Amino acid sequence: MNVLYEKTYRPPPVGSLREAVFLNVWLKRQDIEMQKTRILAQGFLNPEGVNGAYEDYKKAIFPFIKSEKATEDKELMEKMAKEVSKGPILFKTVDPTSHLRHTPVQSMPPSIQKILGKKTATKVLK
Repeated sequence: MNVLYEKTYRPPPVGSLREAVFLNVWLKRQDIEMQKTRILAQGFLNPEGVNGAYEDYKKAIFPFIKSEKATEDKELMEKMAKEVSKGPILFKTVDPTSHLRHTPVQSMPPSIQKILGKKTATKVLK
């Protein structure tokens, strides 16, 4: 809605749904500006209270974060408990050259072999 609010060049019809939405956007923006001013004033008057003012500012900008964060934290804790119940994670060392034993060495095409005068065959490294 913010984009529509920004791009509109004339006010919406009085009493329309768009007018109600635009008023809501405008009021929300005013609340956000007031919260910014509150943070600055709080910083000058009582620096200890800035954290509380900042939290109120975040709630004004992102009202959905509080409920979303609680459910996200709960989900993460459940996933962590599930992983912990599986026991410790064990790692097995891998031979870094094991893939070389199964990788064929490509030979040159016959036309190029003829030009170079060498006969090469496909080999498997051992």
